[in-house]
Amino acid sequence: MSSAFVRHIVIGKIIGFLFWAIAFFVIPLIFSEAHIMLRLAVWLWYTTLGAIVWIIWGVQFLGVGLCSLPNIFRGWVIGAWMNFVLVLFIYPLLSQLMMGSMFEGYSPFWIVVEWAILGIIVDIVSEKLPKKTKEKVKKSAKKEKAAKSEDKEKKEKKTKKTTKKVKK
Repeated sequence: MSSAFVRHIVIGKIIGFLFWAIAFFVIPLIFSEAHIMLRLAVWLWYTTLGAIVWIIWGVQFLGVGLCSLPNIFRGWVIGAWMNFVLVLFIYPLLSQLMMGSMFEGYSPFWIVVEWAILGIIVDIVSEKLPKKTKEKVKKSAKKEKAAKSEDKEKKEKKTKKTTKKVKK
């Protein structure tokens, strides 16, 4: 894995971390009964979500993936899917929190729509990277492939030499 690719994953984690650093402090204003453990869990969930969006971006950018998703489609699908899973895990808690808030009467599944939109934003940010960074990712991937092929060639030469010595 190239260092540029890892750097992109870290940037994705930072984006997710920043989105929810803000939300970490806003959640108690909206949901007064939100426990600190919920706030921390959601913060870490979205840090991971940012990394997942960037991993998929990197895999598709390097041409390793089996299929290619259009840029905008990728972000909202990942954002919506990850939040759908989140709502499935904590649906009773979200319903209970929404009872006494300004969102009373709404379904907790609105979080899925919210993060579909934020997934698009994260994906757009990933596409607006400078071209130099994208070129660095491609160059480092090519260098790694070349280094691996050189290692293979060296091993093959060594095995040929040892087989020649054994035959003598």
